[in-house]
Amino acid sequence: WLLVAPAGIIIAVLVLYPTAVSLIGSLQHYSLTDQDRSFVFLRNYLDVLSDSAFQRAAVTTAMYFVAISVGVLVVGLGVALWLQTLRGWVRGVALCVIILPWAVPGTVSGLLWSFIFTPTGLGLLNSSLTSLHVIETSQAWLNMPGVGLMLIALTVVWGGSPLGVVIFLAALEGIPRDLYAQSLIDGA
Repeated sequence: WLLVAPAGIIIAVLVLYPTAVSLIGSLQHYSLTDQDRSFVFLRNYLDVLSDSAFQRAAVTTAMYFVAISVGVLVVGLGVALWLQTLRGWVRGVALCVIILPWAVPGTVSGLLWSFIFTPTGLGLLNSSLTSLHVIETSQAWLNMPGVGLMLIALTVVWGGSPLGVVIFLAALEGIPRDLYAQSLIDGA
């Protein structure tokens, strides 16, 4: 126990104490101008849950979570199934290219996507769509309600899908080849 005590003290001071203070504070009425800290128990939580701005933020967060989860799942599984059909050096090259977004640091990825979505004519998306005559003027894609959120989700799916590919590919490679042969014989 003596060997664990220093780590336990550090955790208690840096994690448990601030958590307890925050929890107690969330059950109190507090104002910067009024020093009265009376207990209101769950009224603060009920106020937040009934706030329309909080409800909109919760729905937006849920949509973002679902879009990213489904996107990573679909892209990861689809690419893993495609990779499983490849053989030899082609598979190795394809896997390296697919893993690349996962290896790119977040700062570089952010700069790349900001260059793509730049709202002026210099942005890759705007200049491409303008030259193809899909749009007439440059658009501020990230400022559009709904569209901006989905584009941000797209960037997260792009960066997170390689992990899904690796996990799904490992799972698919773990399936014995005999099962594939048997399923072909059975007509599945």
